[in-house]
Amino acid sequence: MLTDRKKDAHIVFRVDASLEIGTGHVVRCMVLARKLRSCGVDCHFVCKNLPGNIADSIIDNGFTCRLIEPVSDVFSEIDELADLPPHAAWLHGSQGQDAYSFLEAIKDRYPDWIIVDHYGLDYRWEMLVRSSCGNIMVIDDLADRKHDCNILLDQNFFSESEERYSGLVPSESRLMVGPRFALLTESFEASHSRLLPYAERFEKGHIVVFFGGVDLINQTTVACRTLLKNFMHPYKVDVIVGRKNPHIHEIEATIGNAEHIDLHVQVRNMEHFLERAFLYVGAIGTTTWERCACHLPGLVCSVAGNQKKVAVAVRDYGSHIYLGHYTDMSPEIFERELVHLLPDFNRLRTLSERSSELVDAQGCSRVAKQLLGLI
Repeated sequence: MLTDRKKDAHIVFRVDASLEIGTGHVVRCMVLARKLRSCGVDCHFVCKNLPGNIADSIIDNGFTCRLIEPVSDVFSEIDELADLPPHAAWLHGSQGQDAYSFLEAIKDRYPDWIIVDHYGLDYRWEMLVRSSCGNIMVIDDLADRKHDCNILLDQNFFSESEERYSGLVPSESRLMVGPRFALLTESFEASHSRLLPYAERFEKGHIVVFFGGVDLINQTTVACRTLLKNFMHPYKVDVIVGRKNPHIHEIEATIGNAEHIDLHVQVRNMEHFLERAFLYVGAIGTTTWERCACHLPGLVCSVAGNQKKVAVAVRDYGSHIYLGHYTDMSPEIFERELVHLLPDFNRLRTLSERSSELVDAQGCSRVAKQLLGLI
């Protein structure tokens, strides 16, 4: 258990959520922020004011959140040093302007750490803010751009692991890579002692459907229609969506008065649903590591291009069945896989066992310990 406390320590997160980006980056940063707060650290957020931002959720969790405005018509010299990051458009402005707005937002404090979780930011932004903080940690998944950071965290599973960042971070940077550093809440640590044997979970018949906090492409409705058409009895289905999901009314209409399917909006206890289920149906992302911590097999698709390699690597490890990218996943493919998978206890149990080997739910404590050790 992490017991070190750091009074008067300050950490600032630079992270965005939007209809385009989704909510996962902010959610995982809040998980880490809650862990750090429990150790006496004062945590703050700076986010861009984009459609679909979840600043209200950050505030509801007891953190301050400063919103900075997008400035799409400003282009700074710092952005001309090299090619822009592949996801530069997600920033809705230049890195130079973003850094200026960020520094203005934190001018009344000198953070011990700046933690940046944004695909549109790279070493150029980090160079501009470095003199205004003690250290910089980058949370990344892509390994597609250079960083100027003290620590880089990538919680994803790849066969090449640390080699992905060769030449992309300073040689003295500390790398924390792999699912053993997955940012999961303490509730997932506690869930280990509550997990029923997989055979009992299989008999109870609970299925979780979750395609992310936003699910802009509305795969949730596709999954619900398939389940309602073919697979309701004897299964019990929990459909989970974020409150920023633009398709909630359509999902509600699809479910209707179905007796064995329940819709849950903006849950704060995801572990409750995952630990009792025998199958997860949905998108990959942070939830991949949450379901693995609950020894839960997955029937999944990728909903962003940067998720494909992770999806394939986890499939090859034997933790889930990957249906492909959402653009290739027709209702017919989904239905066919479910027909074969749902009654196949032996296959599901093997997927469960492999999932349990990937994640031990101690990752957030490991990351916090590294951060606190350098303050």
